[in-house]
Amino acid sequence: HATGGKLKQGSLKAVSASFGVSTQTAQRIWRRANENFKSTGVFSSPSRKRKSGRRKINRDRELARLRSVAPQRRSTLRAAATACDLSLSTLFRELKVGSIRIGTSVVKPMLTDANMERRLKFCAAHVDQSSMLFNAMEDVIHVDEKLFYMTTVKRRYVLLPDEAVPTRRVRSKRHIPQVMVLAAVARP
Repeated sequence: HATGGKLKQGSLKAVSASFGVSTQTAQRIWRRANENFKSTGVFSSPSRKRKSGRRKINRDRELARLRSVAPQRRSTLRAAATACDLSLSTLFRELKVGSIRIGTSVVKPMLTDANMERRLKFCAAHVDQSSMLFNAMEDVIHVDEKLFYMTTVKRRYVLLPDEAVPTRRVRSKRHIPQVMVLAAVARP
């Protein structure tokens, strides 16, 4: 119903009646579509205003405080919030946005070549040479110690996106001693 960007007489009234809106609303949408056509070459009426809504708060300074706190002191969001003097809800909001992240660190075993060789020899010693089957171990008593760890095997950290998860190395994740309990297991 338009020629050269101008509407035919009565077309605004007909459009507003068919959509059930006032003629002022139809005029406003047509004006917005014309302005958009002049800038982009497409007749459309973007409904969203630019630069509207609540401005985002820049929390880079507050999150920089998080970097100065040791990773051991920020294993949970609550601990991290207390350590860098921010509210828990603020940190949770930043977590949802992606400004911070949760990383987990699992202790990695440090197996030496000698350790691997001893494990292989232990397995080979329990193979019956005539049948090439593993021993039933009915005449073996297993003595084992239970260790209560000084640190957990898996640990969470609240990290910034560019921070790496701290690596924690130990000889074996089963040998972080604090208290040892000796146990023996045998078949009846």
